Amino acid sequence: MKSLLAFALVLACCAMPAQAQTATVDTEASMLEYRGRHPSHNWRGTSQQVSGEVAYDAADPAASRIMITAPIASFDSGNGTRDANMRKLLNEPENPNVTFTSERVAVTASSTTDDGYTGTWEVAGTLDFNGQRRPLTIPVEVTVSGGQLRAVAAFPVSLTVHEVKRPKLLFVPMRDTLEMEAVIVATL
Repeated sequence: MKSLLAFALVLACCAMPAQAQTATVDTEASMLEYRGRHPSHNWRGTSQQVSGEVAYDAADPAASRIMITAPIASFDSGNGTRDANMRKLLNEPENPNVTFTSERVAVTASSTTDDGYTGTWEVAGTLDFNGQRRPLTIPVEVTVSGGQLRAVAAFPVSLTVHEVKRPKLLFVPMRDTLEMEAVIVATL
């Protein structure tokens, strides 16, 4: 009877689904960038201070989750006056970070490679920007290789939706949409 019970426990342990691997975002290798546009010129602002956590489930990628954050003050466009103005418009002391937290992952394509995994995901979640929490779905290219997860995404963010007053130059406001790019790296 004891050996039957032991055998049943071994089978139960072996039949358990794989757990998600949780990893901290590698701040040195990750970045979040926005592109702003105005009829007279375009610019980029980049943050190299992205932090957060990734939970990757190799057995069921749709069960994976991500949370990333970047301080508003960390975005550098190469123009200190523009950066200070953006921090002021975003009321940075009260809303110091931009944060995305996933709620659902839909895997639209995936394959196992000799090295690991590659896939295309639609990551639905909440973007907290300017103190306004809004739903956002982001297309993400995910690669897992050599124990490292790399997620690359490009997506628009509306200033109006997040209640950000658009800055003006020569009485003309910048375009409403910021084009965002993210590269998120985590070692599993």
